[in-house]
Amino acid sequence: MDSVIASVFLLAALAVVMLGLGLSLTAEDFARAARQPRAVVVALTLQLLVLPALCFGLVVAFDLPRCWRSG
Repeated sequence: MDSVIASVFLLAALAVVMLGLGLSLTAEDFARAARQPRAVVVALTLQLLVLPALCFGLVVAFDLPRCWRSG
């Protein structure tokens, strides 16, 4: 029961933070991203490929135990 409440709270908190960040964007922010598409591609590549690979490498290097429950 506690994990359900925690997961709902964390999801709601994440939604509020994402909404706040989205509301702070201006048209100039989008224009800057359109003028510099290489920066957007590099950032997405790092976030979607390099960071997960780095984290997986750290888990393997330190032989961390599994923390999820099956069933």
